[in-house]
Amino acid sequence: MNSSVSFGSKFVSVLVPVPVGKDETFTYLAPEDVKIGERVRVGFGKREVIGYIVGESSAREGAKSITYRIDSEPVITRDVIELTKYMANELFVPWYRCMEAAVPSGLKLAVKGAKPRFKRVLSIKGSIESAEIKTAGEERALSCIKIIAGHPETFGITDIMRKLEVSRNFVEKLIKKDVLVISEQQIQRNPFSKLDLIKKDVMPDLTQEQKRAVEEIRDADGKIVLVWGVTGSGKTEIYLRAISEVIEKGKGAIVLVPEISLTPQTVDRFRARLGDKIAVLHSSLSSGERLDEWMRLRDGRARVAVGPRSALFAPIDNLGIIVIDEAHEATYKQNETPRYNAIKIAEKRAKFLNIPLVLGTATPTCEQYYKNISAGEPIIELPSRVTACALPDTKIVDMRQELAEGHTSIFSRMLIREIKKALQNREQIILFLNRRGHASFVLCRACGESIKCPRCAVSLTVHLSERRNQKRVPELICHICNHRVAHPSKCPSCGSHLIKAFGAGTEKIEEEVHRIFPSARAIRMDADTTAKKDSHRKILETFIAGEKDILIGTQMIGKGLDLSRVTLVGIIAADSSLHLPDFRAEERTFQQIVQVVGRAGRAEKKGLAIIQTYVPSHPAVAFAAEQNVKKFIEYELKRRKASNMPPFTRLLQWTFESEIEEAAVNGARELSKELQTFPGEILGPAPAPLEKLRGRFRWQVRLVIESNTNIELFSKKLNSISYSKRKDLRVLLDIDPLDLM
Repeated sequence: MNSSVSFGSKFVSVLVPVPVGKDETFTYLAPEDVKIGERVRVGFGKREVIGYIVGESSAREGAKSITYRIDSEPVITRDVIELTKYMANELFVPWYRCMEAAVPSGLKLAVKGAKPRFKRVLSIKGSIESAEIKTAGEERALSCIKIIAGHPETFGITDIMRKLEVSRNFVEKLIKKDVLVISEQQIQRNPFSKLDLIKKDVMPDLTQEQKRAVEEIRDADGKIVLVWGVTGSGKTEIYLRAISEVIEKGKGAIVLVPEISLTPQTVDRFRARLGDKIAVLHSSLSSGERLDEWMRLRDGRARVAVGPRSALFAPIDNLGIIVIDEAHEATYKQNETPRYNAIKIAEKRAKFLNIPLVLGTATPTCEQYYKNISAGEPIIELPSRVTACALPDTKIVDMRQELAEGHTSIFSRMLIREIKKALQNREQIILFLNRRGHASFVLCRACGESIKCPRCAVSLTVHLSERRNQKRVPELICHICNHRVAHPSKCPSCGSHLIKAFGAGTEKIEEEVHRIFPSARAIRMDADTTAKKDSHRKILETFIAGEKDILIGTQMIGKGLDLSRVTLVGIIAADSSLHLPDFRAEERTFQQIVQVVGRAGRAEKKGLAIIQTYVPSHPAVAFAAEQNVKKFIEYELKRRKASNMPPFTRLLQWTFESEIEEAAVNGARELSKELQTFPGEILGPAPAPLEKLRGRFRWQVRLVIESNTNIELFSKKLNSISYSKRKDLRVLLDIDPLDLM
């Protein structure tokens, strides 16, 4: 609408984006037709700010009028407004920060300039007879009119000039004679117009297990349904059937995927079934694409939002179901303020609207499983694949034994044999290592120091960077702050030349594949090769088309991909994340192995997964090799209970950051003293596992409280805490943290 306002006829409550303490909403006068959920420009003090209308208000003497209406219709629904208010109370952050998290950056058109795009198109107004065009041009004019009549609102002046090889003057003459008229048509930017991973959709017959799942979801209003199915068990088909039923009732749906990397194949599957009812929302889209997709949902032209955690706030009226795929993924928790967990917030939105929330995964977290069991919420098990193909065989290789027998390659002898066999049979292979780069670190064998980032307490990773002469030269890169230096010839600490790169990343795996299997066609998929737009899609298309034999990658290759020609999976270092200082490290290792193993043998030929490890008897590795989720969860719940960790407790984590180490230490110590009167167990103060990031020292304090503690009721006590408020100290509070580093 973008209109100025000179008067007001009703009072509204406007949420303003300024840190003003407890009062975040203010009363303004607005036109009678203004709606809750619109954005408006208002005077605030001596400046103007953009706020959100969050409700109606009682009369207030001296209230200002809003100065400008940005929207003609609400950009955010009433239930999402309530949701953001709940988030603010639950997470101890300003309400406006939660509101801003709910609105995609592409929608901030008033301040960022991302606006709808229009094109000028031709349509028929009069007739050729009324134009009184001389005979010489009549035939071309008739041709022009026929083309436009057959394709209304498609052709512009340039299109007609090119199609009929006529001049601009000729077309403009038809316009002047009132035969044609120019109008504006909005251009719909389609972020997935080139996506073509699945060419046509075939609706398969459901198995009895799938039918039972769809029926359970149909009757699960207000419930959390955990769909726990092995890889290849047909969870996506269950989502599609449940969503189709919802759409037939005139309702909408939200489908969350763990991150951008999962979107291409998932979206194509949904688009093949549901067509233009799908709108995609994620951060790699341009501002204009996000704006168009959001508006399609708001206007009801699209009824299904697909995307990562931010898609949870999509403006869908009459929402009927929320689906969260790969629900075990930690990426559903936002690591910046507001630090919300999309699964927990989705639970709240589903409860508000009394609709089903479906959590789908092959590897449920202990917390998800325990919560559903304790609350009596439905758990649907899908123990078999939908095809006749069984789960892949798995073999564990003890890399200690390989080393003891003189085999020092990063590929075990068994893996080398099986790769050769698969290549001979023209089958495809996935090699997984959750570490990008060429080498993990550079170590001086004289003084024992590794080369670290000067701004972060982490070792620099070796990458082979391309230069103009096509020669690949080693470069050291920090994976946190992107600090880069050339690979030194001597140790920066002691000057010794006895420095050597240790460990391996995906670049090294690719190099070894080319060395050992020179005729193999390999392609790598990690954060480095998928940085450009559409690069992830192009890599997948190349592999699916059979143009490559081996796909080498990090965790993104284990997330929901259905690659039918893959018969062999090699997990290079299954225990690489097992020993991190995080109580969830074992669970994440287990999940990662099971997910990657599940990429093998999803078609006619039985698959094989080879798991290389230095701890073959560890429960996380052994149960993953058996693909026995239930046994692992039983083991993990016992371990968590013994150590007093979630789901049997809740965690609150404060992180103190400062460029001055003493400030971070003192802040953490002051808080620890304040917490002495709180119920629960205090852990710390202690340096964070990543003690220094981007030039800031980090100290942590954790409070372990009972699992049934209501955080909102706890808020008054938390708000009474006082500690150093010096300007060079940043304090981050994380409720139920998933990242302890």
